[in-house]
Amino acid sequence: MTQNDRIRAFIKLRNVFLDINNNPDFDALFVNVYKNNAWFSRSNVLHAFDALSKMIDPVKLRNWISKYTATNKIKRVGVIIPSNIPLVGFYDFLCVLISGHVFVGKLAQSNLFLLPFVARQLIVIEPRFKDYIFFEEEIKNIDFLIFSGNNNSSKIIDFVYNKIPRVIRKNRNSVAVLSGKESYEDLKKIAQDIFLYFGFGCRNISKIFIPHSFDFRLLLNVFNSYNYVLENQNYLDNYNYQRTLLKINDFRFRELSNILLVESNKISSPISVLYFEYYSDLNYVNKKIKQYQNEIQCIVSHLKGVPNSITFGYAQQPSLTQSPDGVDVINLLI
Repeated sequence: MTQNDRIRAFIKLRNVFLDINNNPDFDALFVNVYKNNAWFSRSNVLHAFDALSKMIDPVKLRNWISKYTATNKIKRVGVIIPSNIPLVGFYDFLCVLISGHVFVGKLAQSNLFLLPFVARQLIVIEPRFKDYIFFEEEIKNIDFLIFSGNNNSSKIIDFVYNKIPRVIRKNRNSVAVLSGKESYEDLKKIAQDIFLYFGFGCRNISKIFIPHSFDFRLLLNVFNSYNYVLENQNYLDNYNYQRTLLKINDFRFRELSNILLVESNKISSPISVLYFEYYSDLNYVNKKIKQYQNEIQCIVSHLKGVPNSITFGYAQQPSLTQSPDGVDVINLLI
């Protein structure tokens, strides 16, 4: 296959994503997906397909890949895929295949259906991909490894695969910097960046930096529109557990109907908890972000004094150039 063949195939795959809710196989697929992982709600799965359809817009896709020099050396690239959000691993799937390499995926046991479904759709579009896509229980005989997972697992993987080039991604979360002057529409978008995927994504906001004058009542009505998260028993159990834990340990917290607000200097909050930290000036915030840069995936803010930030509502709609952890995978493969 030429690079143009691969690009055309992914552009056609985008059409599958755009019409996924009308795909005759989707209902049966979702039954299996939800049985396999009850965190993967239908609305979240559909959002993931929609976000990826925007990512691989034809013009953006061609412009992105045109910046790289094609390679004639085909590599077997092992990709260890977690199960935190629907369709996690697609970006690596795309990078490996569109650059002409062989994708060898190892799926988490609670994420067995979505990416293989995508792979089957791609092979229908371009049958030659059948020789480039494999899902295996054990990854071996590879030239390069991409791992995404938690901090403890990353140490094991780093040791086991220490003799080959690799990208090791550890736990990360995202933060928002608010001024207190955000509009209602801004706050709705921030709420989406917090609640989407129940907060499991590395691009989900787990902490907000706020001025001392911030009025928490601004969040109440906006957050209430996400009360559907409580319909998920797993989320409700987490919410009740965290609330009990905070009370037992005599922590002060603000209790909203669907999330607990806790003042903390940490970045990564438990599911159903949102950390907040007060600031007096943006210099403090920027220093804090720099201090924890290896724990932060993205920064969400409309303030000009916060560098490298993205706009509200786009945390879970990354572009092709927003590589996880800032590591350019294709550049490492060519």
